[in-house]
Amino acid sequence: MDEFTEHSSLVHSEITGNHEDIPSNDKEGNRNSFVLVLYTGGTIGMCSQNGSYRPVQNYMNKTIRRYPMLNDQNYLTEATKNTDMSYRMNKSADFRQSYFVMPGLANNCRIFYNIVEYSQLLDSSNCTFDNWVQIAHDVKSYFDDFDGFVILHGTDTMAFAASTLSFILENLSKPVIFTGSQIPIFEMRSDGRDNFVGALFLAGGGYDIPEVGLFFQNKLYRGCRSVKKSSVDFDAFDSPNFPPLAELGIDIIIHQSRIFHQPLNKRPLRVQNWLCRHVAILRIFPSITTRNVQEFFTGSLRGVVLQSYGAGNVPSARTDLMLLFKEATERGVLIVNTTQCYKGGVKAIYETGAALHECGVIPAFVRCKTLTRLQKLNFDLTDFILQDMTPEGALTKLAYILARFPDAEMAKQVFLKNLRGEITIPADLNPDFDVASYPEPQPIPREASIDTVSVTKELTEIASLYYGNVFYLQAPHQEWSRILLPKLFCEAAVKNDTHSLQLLSFHLDSFEGRDYNDQTALHLAAYHGNEDAVEFLTISGADLWAKDAKGRTPLMLAFSSANKISFKIVRCLGAFLPFASGETNCAPWSLEQRTKISNSLAAQGNIYKLRLLLGTGASLNVSTTFFFFLL
Repeated sequence: MDEFTEHSSLVHSEITGNHEDIPSNDKEGNRNSFVLVLYTGGTIGMCSQNGSYRPVQNYMNKTIRRYPMLNDQNYLTEATKNTDMSYRMNKSADFRQSYFVMPGLANNCRIFYNIVEYSQLLDSSNCTFDNWVQIAHDVKSYFDDFDGFVILHGTDTMAFAASTLSFILENLSKPVIFTGSQIPIFEMRSDGRDNFVGALFLAGGGYDIPEVGLFFQNKLYRGCRSVKKSSVDFDAFDSPNFPPLAELGIDIIIHQSRIFHQPLNKRPLRVQNWLCRHVAILRIFPSITTRNVQEFFTGSLRGVVLQSYGAGNVPSARTDLMLLFKEATERGVLIVNTTQCYKGGVKAIYETGAALHECGVIPAFVRCKTLTRLQKLNFDLTDFILQDMTPEGALTKLAYILARFPDAEMAKQVFLKNLRGEITIPADLNPDFDVASYPEPQPIPREASIDTVSVTKELTEIASLYYGNVFYLQAPHQEWSRILLPKLFCEAAVKNDTHSLQLLSFHLDSFEGRDYNDQTALHLAAYHGNEDAVEFLTISGADLWAKDAKGRTPLMLAFSSANKISFKIVRCLGAFLPFASGETNCAPWSLEQRTKISNSLAAQGNIYKLRLLLGTGASLNVSTTFFFFLL
């Protein structure tokens, strides 16, 4: 677990907007929309004191209420005259809140917005994966209550933050827009007002932008394509390898053809809880020493973004460096080749770039042999540019994928996919696809099992057909895949096949697929005592509280099965989580359930599992337990 960054355990307030009490349209027929603004910190909300800018708690909320260009107090008073617009707060909340309404209309929408301020405002230079996973969970917690989200963030690491949320917010169907400023919003000269208003318009204006974006100086960039280019200009951000998604001038122009829609975006939002921290950036420079590179690759490093010269070139005459790269990739380290140049990508048009491919570095190009789906469509492919990612995008993508896929080869194959529009695939490799031209999938025999179906090859094809970014199945085939994949996932758990679980987990929106006994994959892995599968599923976020048809959680099923289980399994399944008598939803089992299990084990004479049960801190000193007699 030390290899991953776990999301913050801070407790947040429950924000429940009484949106149903507000008419869906105003008196003029304009639609009301609702935006949640998460103020995490940054220059935009700072106050000038003694000649310097500093964050002041609740300063932004109080001050915005006095600015008519940011809040129409008269309209808000009229709209809420007979409505309770307040939000309930928990005493231990991490948020403070206010409610505002924009004075103008955006795309015939009246935008109500709530500013939620973190109790500890973050300096973006101090931000880590922990903070960004926490922000993603806050978005998920209130996702159904709002039409869009604006995240106010410091500019120093905003590109990293936007890239991270682009990947960990899976199945995103609403806009999540980062913005900030170079000068605080309340200063006479400030870029903050335009940035804030523009972000609100794009998040709440009813535009179909289901992406994580970064809005600055009247342009909306894709989050995982953005970079900070200036520390002094108002035009501080750019997307060098992909044009803006939207531009705000006299008119608001939304470039719909550039919007990236995640496949099947009606699936529920999911947050990837963990990011691999063992990733780094290595920038090649003339006369770089072998010793420095050697020390760089020591330790627990799992992924490297290599910033090479020009179109992906390295000093190929340096056989010492080439050997170090090769040794690292053979150990399972993923090395991704990107360019040091501000604009452009990398490709193997020179010998000095092709040398990296021979060392096992993830190439700047992908040969047609690796594109199985395109091969079957009889495309005549040559090598093509793939890695035009930003350093921020490449690093966060590595952290995201390595957390999901411990297997290096599987992680490498997934990295080559275009997940969020972070890489450019030429138009000639992304033609209009006719489903009828693709061969019908062969029926799987009724008696087929995980042994007779090659998961690592055949299932990859099935999954990529259903969930791929380029090709889509028609409704009957979608339904077929939707039924098949969860069943195979459960079967892989029974077989303790973590490789197949890794592959499938990338294509499933949740781990809640059930078998005929209404049991999840975690139920089945726990029942069979499959330690590796249990560990993988729990780390990946499987539900410890899920109950089968008989009301049993995976932990209860593990103790009640005839199969041997380990201490590691019961720990992963939450045996040490606290609970109170009668509270069945705060732990994978209640006191009453634990007592029943101990009685059953005692009656069976199962000393091994009773000792395990005692090791969880359970008190077995109950009148109906025969534990001490058996000892």
